[in-house]
Amino acid sequence: MRTLYTILMLAATAWTSVMAQAQLSPQTLLMLRQGQTRAAERPQTVYLTRTDGTMGTLRATPSEIAQMAAEGNVSYIHLTSQPQFMLDKAKAETGAIRVTQGEGLAQPYTGKGVVVGIVDAGFDYTHPAFRNHADGKLRIARVWEQGTAAFPGCQPPEAYGYGIQLTTPEDILRAQADSDINSHGTHVAAMAAGSDTFMDGLWQGTAPEADIVLVALDQSQCTQADITNAVEYIFAYATEQGKPCVVNLSLGNHDGPHDGTSYFDRMADQMQGPGRLIVGASGNHRKDKFHICHTFASSQDAPLRTFIHHKITPSRDQFGGTVQLWANPGCELSVELSAYSTFSKADKVVVPVYPAQGVQTVQLGSYATGTMEVASEINPDNGKLHIVIRSSLTSVRNNYAVALTLRPQSAGTVDIWADNTWLDLQDKGIEGFTAPSDASTIAEIGGTGKRILTVGAYVTRNDYQTLTATGTLNETLGALASFSSVGPTADGRIKPDVTAPGCYIISAISSYDASGTKQVAYTLSDDQPHEYGYMQGTSMSAPLVTGIVATWLEACPTLSPEMLHDIVASTARTDDLTGSLAPSGNGLWGHGRIDAHAGLLQCLAATGISAPTHNLRSYITVSQGILSFALPHDTPEATLTVASLTGSTCHTSLFAPIQADRTYTHSLASLPKGIYLITLTTPTGTYTTKWAKRA
Repeated sequence: MRTLYTILMLAATAWTSVMAQAQLSPQTLLMLRQGQTRAAERPQTVYLTRTDGTMGTLRATPSEIAQMAAEGNVSYIHLTSQPQFMLDKAKAETGAIRVTQGEGLAQPYTGKGVVVGIVDAGFDYTHPAFRNHADGKLRIARVWEQGTAAFPGCQPPEAYGYGIQLTTPEDILRAQADSDINSHGTHVAAMAAGSDTFMDGLWQGTAPEADIVLVALDQSQCTQADITNAVEYIFAYATEQGKPCVVNLSLGNHDGPHDGTSYFDRMADQMQGPGRLIVGASGNHRKDKFHICHTFASSQDAPLRTFIHHKITPSRDQFGGTVQLWANPGCELSVELSAYSTFSKADKVVVPVYPAQGVQTVQLGSYATGTMEVASEINPDNGKLHIVIRSSLTSVRNNYAVALTLRPQSAGTVDIWADNTWLDLQDKGIEGFTAPSDASTIAEIGGTGKRILTVGAYVTRNDYQTLTATGTLNETLGALASFSSVGPTADGRIKPDVTAPGCYIISAISSYDASGTKQVAYTLSDDQPHEYGYMQGTSMSAPLVTGIVATWLEACPTLSPEMLHDIVASTARTDDLTGSLAPSGNGLWGHGRIDAHAGLLQCLAATGISAPTHNLRSYITVSQGILSFALPHDTPEATLTVASLTGSTCHTSLFAPIQADRTYTHSLASLPKGIYLITLTTPTGTYTTKWAKRA
């Protein structure tokens, strides 16, 4: 469990003393240098490791972070960058309709009794997709808006101390929405757990009866550490309720080693376990040119050269972006930045930036205005040389470009990742320079964690009809989407794990979204017009799978990440378009296309729980510590088992013969506080549920 550190500080540490500290990541060093020029310091959420090995998150201003770095019990502080926000045909394609309608099953599986968490932004809390269709009650159980400073009657979550927490239907509906600049979170949440009956439920989510918990990120400055806090917040709520949980992360960036050793990946792996799962998007970067992986055979090899290209033309009002180098242990090299004439094919200004100590500020003479800054380290988590180059250039002269040169001092492999928002990498068609490939474009956050289930996207729709336009997409039905990021990870693992529909999907969108970018397909006629619209991306394929996983958790509340991966691998579908996949899958499709129905059956079989011929869920209840159940008259006997989450059996009873219309009870009062698995087994099936004793 993460430990939260709350810091109260009196004064900032001088920059010269901070520079002497070895426990600041390159990103943190660059942030602190930049912070000196700011009139006001904005709090940042960073990762922190203490000397005893415990990891946590810290939210503080740059000055406070600098002082924390001087404390003797802190070994490392790491700042990360902001993430990018990454149904009708889709549900049928995945087999999810067969699951929610109970086809071939003794009961439908709809995610009931499971918490679905969505970490995102652009939520419309008032949308009918988030209400029970029977009684109209709101299904959103909890909201944490990380970027909202204050809201009448609401406080920040006690464990984190920032944002606001909405804990009642009245407060959630009063807040209405977290943002007016996008609909991403609404679309994602409804795909996973929407329950609107509009169009006969055509655009309901894949887990329409799950409990919903939302964390709205601060779109202006959230970091991976804030996302870590969000996941832990959702898991903590699920534990409090005694329910299994799956969290969706339709988010990604390229800040990190892409090998599973980032702070976020390691903490996400630690937080997961039986009944605690994370599903993530692989990213939408398959066609983008921002990654180079290069192996030097020896120190005699030619240098690796590439151009750092500004995707957004820099100006005094708009500049930024980072490039990161990660060299495997033992790979020694020197690094240079230069102003290169694309007309005369020659360097004009060359600045060595590694080996170097601390933060270097690079100026490229009259060929560019502004600066570039460089910081480096030997990363303590994977032993790799890690160099961060940040651009603060506001212009580059015509016929000039910024060149990056790596000169080998030994054999070894190096990865170069541009952020792909501000910067990418190019060869500009010039001999001696290297262009990125389209391999290994998988994103951090949702794509690289070892226990996260990562989802790519394929195509189930190639046309669209909005309220104002119709069109056709340049995609192939059934094929992998042209944007869907591919693996492997930097350490050679197959990602994505599986694929699902992600192009062009209809789901709920926010009526508060004033961005002007909505692709509206339908408008509902209710008191406040609500809308459904199109979006595409692995941001859409991930929540489809998240809802499917919620139905699997309903059937098997102790489903673990390892079991989940095994079930996906053994049940995913292949065909002529996926090709024959190896047992380990491949970096395009993972193990193939998700199959909700086959996975549910395999989930039950793998955990020893068979699909019951009776819907036992309707026969067993726990109220005020008393377990009650009544079984159909044709049930000959039943075995009741109560066990802890560690697998220790606390109680077993055999009831035989079963008397018709009799209610059987058993007191759980003697059990200590904790979470228990209650299993009712009959000759025709088994039903397992979680129960939390809180006192």
